[in-house]
Amino acid sequence: YIQLGMNEEGEDALKKAVRWNPLCFDARCELIALYRSTHRLAQMKNDITDMLKYVYRRSHAAFCYGELGHYYIKLTKYEIGFAMISYALEFDPDYSAGAEMFMISQLCGHQLKPVTQDALSRICRIENIPCGINGTVLGTIRLLHDNAVSEGFSELAEECADILEAADGS
Repeated sequence: YIQLGMNEEGEDALKKAVRWNPLCFDARCELIALYRSTHRLAQMKNDITDMLKYVYRRSHAAFCYGELGHYYIKLTKYEIGFAMISYALEFDPDYSAGAEMFMISQLCGHQLKPVTQDALSRICRIENIPCGINGTVLGTIRLLHDNAVSEGFSELAEECADILEAADGS
């Protein structure tokens, strides 16, 4: 729908997909892209912060914090945008952020300093953004893994183990 310029129909379909499966990362990403392209920044931020409640993959966290970086850049809050993009890089060092970092420095007129973990935590608290991968979600995956092991569901246990290992950054 969206590629055909039918944004309203596309938005309805994506919202339905997210309602049916709030963990559907692809549908959420498309919805965020639609909000960004139609300049509905408040909806964009709300969806990203909601998505962060369910994120358990580092690459997904990098996407969310990178998109928050774009959100704050559009609001001309460059330091917060820089912090969010820096945070994205902590989750995925391969996250493509070079152009954004350069652009922020150009817009600010000076080179921004690296952001400390304390500063990131403070920004997330002030801006009401979940900070990091949700421990409850990881705990649920760990519990599912343990039950799968004890019940002999080896494929599920292996998949859960892979998720937990990747979440640790190993």
